[in-house]
Amino acid sequence: MSLAFQKSIERKSLFLSEGAKDQRGKELSSAQEDLDDARLSYAQGRYKWATIQACQSLFHSARALLCSKGYEGKSLSCVIGGIDHLFADQGLIEIKWIMVLLKALSFKEDSDYFVDYSGDGAKFFMDSATRFLQLVEDLLAKGDGF
Repeated sequence: MSLAFQKSIERKSLFLSEGAKDQRGKELSSAQEDLDDARLSYAQGRYKWATIQACQSLFHSARALLCSKGYEGKSLSCVIGGIDHLFADQGLIEIKWIMVLLKALSFKEDSDYFVDYSGDGAKFFMDSATRFLQLVEDLLAKGDGF
């Protein structure tokens, strides 16, 4: 068990939850809704909102993945840490997805101060959200033992 994962468990910022697995469908639906909204915003030239909505889609997909192992997190950084330990370290997802999630988290944290929104940035996050959502859906379709 990684030290960061163990500390998150000890601090109860990452925890096993009986209802977590029941949240997978809700999180996947939210991920798809946010991605659809991002595409609409992008088509309207609203790159700031497209980027924010695509990042939200990534986070919902991440939560669905974490929930599939029965865990919930109290913060996005804990969710990402949990996915890193439970999925990337186990070779179930590529480490690049942890990097994309960290980039989205950094963007979210800086969004109040960041004013340079571009179509390219929105496209990057929308493409990432699309691919990550598909990856999560494919993993979840394999069942609990994937």
